[in-house]
Amino acid sequence: MGRASILYVLSAILIVMLMGLQMTQSSNRATMNLSATYENTAARNIAASATTWAVQQLLDTPSTAAGTILGSGSSSSPTYVSWMGGEAWAEVSALTTIGSFNYRDITVKARQGQTVASLWPAAESLPGLASLNGLAWVHTILWMGSKQAVYTVSVRVRKETMPSPTIRAAVGFEGPAINAFSGNSFEINGNDNAYPGQPSGLPSYPNLNGIGMSATNAEVTAFKSTISSTQQDNITGKTGNFDVAKNDSILNIAAYVDQYAQYAHWTAANSSSEPSNWGTVSDPKISYFPNGCTTSGGVSGYGVLVVRGNITINGNFAWKGLIIVEGAVTIRTGNGVKQIYGALLGKGVSTAGVITPPTFDLNGNCNIYYSGNAIQNFVTNMTPPK
Repeated sequence: MGRASILYVLSAILIVMLMGLQMTQSSNRATMNLSATYENTAARNIAASATTWAVQQLLDTPSTAAGTILGSGSSSSPTYVSWMGGEAWAEVSALTTIGSFNYRDITVKARQGQTVASLWPAAESLPGLASLNGLAWVHTILWMGSKQAVYTVSVRVRKETMPSPTIRAAVGFEGPAINAFSGNSFEINGNDNAYPGQPSGLPSYPNLNGIGMSATNAEVTAFKSTISSTQQDNITGKTGNFDVAKNDSILNIAAYVDQYAQYAHWTAANSSSEPSNWGTVSDPKISYFPNGCTTSGGVSGYGVLVVRGNITINGNFAWKGLIIVEGAVTIRTGNGVKQIYGALLGKGVSTAGVITPPTFDLNGNCNIYYSGNAIQNFVTNMTPPK
């Protein structure tokens, strides 16, 4: 074989070798890119999972202390914990007030793998977060390193504040009302009362009127004239006996009903429906009746009872918190005792723009006591539903 032939063969072998090397390198690069993509995706999913968990922690326990809540260490030097096949770390900030809203910031770091060189975009949506209550997010990724896929998420959780009705009396009406009191064993007390089981050391609140009406002087006078002399001392408050007063603060019962309805923990299917849980001392609830409410007895609840339409309370009934009714109020003894600690707000039903004054019918052993701490603990401080 001549020299030219040998050179030709060697050149061909070299070309084949170079092609093989290039194919091997391309294959390696493809494998590395595939591995990097997997690790990036895995880190992202771990971050999404850990962020969802952290947000849920705040929703379940709003009093969670500021600091690391997953893993240990600080943001600049985190100690990760195992999470979904990778590792995660999270911290939460202290409560911050911005304008009229309260916020807490959550920072989550997640990592997966060892050989990642690419960077993620500067902002991106994480799956499953948009549906979480009260979550408003700022940006997502801050940095991803060249040795491990570190995916950092920054979100901001807004603490929803509950509606805060103006309470000027144990029983407050928007506009006039029609008195239908029966008997002489009811009591309406606008002085600040401790609710049954109230812990010691809680603050006192100013005394209020027994019954307050955001109505004209003539309408208030007309209402008072229908209360018999034997019933007058059953209504007490900051001015003493027969405390029925004109309140200048304009209530907006319809707006309160709308606001509480959107936060309701439970909504009635019909007027006689009853939830399995009317609320407890540690977990007060918003119970919403969109088409009137009739109780049959055995009700013991904490929180806000919201009724669009008439309410009729029968049998044993104990409520601590707030009752708001857009309709007539009928509380009858039949048998059992009715006790409300907090406040009751009412307004007539509007038909074609005309409001029919609500009938306020108390009969038998019924007591309505204003309690500032019941309002504070079971209404103002209530956690909205998740």
